[in-house]
Amino acid sequence: MTMPIEMPTKRQLVATILSTACSVFVQAKSATSSQAPTIADSELHGYTRLSGGPTGEQMKQRLIRGFGGEQAIRKLSSFGARLRVSRPGKPEEHSLSYYDFDNQRLASFDLNQGELSLITNHRSALITNGVSAALPEAQKARLLANMKVNFLYLVRHQALELLGPLDIPSHTSESWWLFRTGDDVSPPLGLNPETGRITKVLFSDRKFIVEMDYQALNTGIWWPAKFQLYDGKHLKLEGHFSEVEVNQEARIKTPNWFKPSIESTTDIQ
Repeated sequence: MTMPIEMPTKRQLVATILSTACSVFVQAKSATSSQAPTIADSELHGYTRLSGGPTGEQMKQRLIRGFGGEQAIRKLSSFGARLRVSRPGKPEEHSLSYYDFDNQRLASFDLNQGELSLITNHRSALITNGVSAALPEAQKARLLANMKVNFLYLVRHQALELLGPLDIPSHTSESWWLFRTGDDVSPPLGLNPETGRITKVLFSDRKFIVEMDYQALNTGIWWPAKFQLYDGKHLKLEGHFSEVEVNQEARIKTPNWFKPSIESTTDIQ
């Protein structure tokens, strides 16, 4: 998923999804809650931890099972999809994305603008209508950060830690956690307590994303085919994923320097 981000100090990864104006924040929260008493915890970036409930490791195992199980997650190497985004009163936005987790390669194609962004460990570029130019550093940082909050990137990460459960009084149906991978920390992610799947992403008490319509891919991996961004009770945008593939080469036509070995299979149209 892609969204504008801001990069705070201490490399805390704070992301939003798609090109909306809502921004993520991590700041001091009130400990007042109708739930169980909370315990202050410095590693939770100002949030508070609910007493009782599952441990981070227990919830991590539930998460892994919910996204397809340890065997399927262990084999997971890449993710690609087509995304259609609709906003009230605006034209639909269409894009293709590809993340090679193992080799840290990224391709993002904006079908509306005809812009292809490419990133590898050794090179990056912005290609518009066949003309290549330097990829702006801010855009490169945003795209790389977005890959780091892709759900499958997080679930497969060997260093993944779940910090929580968090006390989020305005959203009590989910089990809330921060996902830490090394120095990077996700926004609060709401998990279904039973399945372990991610059902919400929280940006503030009012602004959040609802993840829904989980579907099984042919590898056994599960992925949410639809999400909605809300500001309070107001639906701001809706996204639909299709052509979701894992463990495949990019279906975007890319230059030879981007490919490790396999020729891409689908031309950009």
